[in-house]
Amino acid sequence: LMDSPKLVIPHPRFAERKFVLLPISEIAVNYIVPGYGQTVGELLQQCPDKSSVEKIE
Repeated sequence: LMDSPKLVIPHPRFAERKFVLLPISEIAVNYIVPGYGQTVGELLQQCPDKSSVEKIE
């Protein structure tokens, strides 16, 4: 966790961004995100972002 005038980690809108949550869910779906008290998977299910995310291999 980091909270300075120039940088905040995790990003304040981390849980609103599917393009951030989806890749993390592939490696740590049960990780409890600091500051949110929920797992990555739970945040992904509740994510308001309905845009599509394309996996590039």
